[in-house]
Amino acid sequence: MNNYKNELFYKYAFVLFFIIAFFEGALIFSLIKSFDVHLKDKLALIASQIKPQKIIHNKEEILKLQQKYKIFPLYIQFIKINGKNPPNYEEGYKTDKLKAFLRDEKVLTYTIKKGDYIIKISTLYSTNDDKISIIKFISIVISFIIYLIFLLVGYKFIDSIANQIDLTFRKLKNFNSNVSHELKTPLTIMKSEIELALMNKDNIQNCEKILKDILEEINYISEITDKLLFLTKNYNKNKKFKEIDLEEIIFELYEKYGDKINFRFDFGDDEYLIL
Repeated sequence: MNNYKNELFYKYAFVLFFIIAFFEGALIFSLIKSFDVHLKDKLALIASQIKPQKIIHNKEEILKLQQKYKIFPLYIQFIKINGKNPPNYEEGYKTDKLKAFLRDEKVLTYTIKKGDYIIKISTLYSTNDDKISIIKFISIVISFIIYLIFLLVGYKFIDSIANQIDLTFRKLKNFNSNVSHELKTPLTIMKSEIELALMNKDNIQNCEKILKDILEEINYISEITDKLLFLTKNYNKNKKFKEIDLEEIIFELYEKYGDKINFRFDFGDDEYLIL
């Protein structure tokens, strides 16, 4: 039973780990997407507030925008539109790769036309890395705690179910043992009676008595079988119990087997009532 319980617990732990890992991955993926959208919204807000004539030669304005929107670093490029032939550009967002010393960086650029200028506002995707790393760490810690809690609850539940199954098996084992004993006793008596009849086959009266005893034992076995069938048919139905005196059952057994089996009993003054 312990092996079965451990095997069931290991399967539960694996499935639980897979489910939590799946939702953790989905959460982190949606988190990264959310930060990307948030970063794009910030660049669009900066672009809406920029006045080229005011900021083009004023680096302090760029620093103020960095502080206000918490974007570091922030690059702003102004391209003057000359005459009737403006340079080719695509308005909107664009992602490029930038060769860095230790790793390649992804650069997000938002392009918009304002008056006589094409404005390109750029920042690095790694702007979000620190925030994402902190939230990832917190999320993983919370998921791990939830995993441990569910493991503990699952272990208690599986242990409770396993104990109930074990109790049921033990009851069934005891039941089978009792039934086997109840059937073995009359069968043993029948065997001895038949052997006695074979030894005294010339005595017809004695054989007739033996056959009656055998028939009585067969009826007893049939009665036990009927009771077992009744239990299987009415297992899930409401049962009605009545109170009986255990002494009566003992006296019936004594009258039936007293001449074949030697035993002694003493009830004293106590009453033995059972359902």
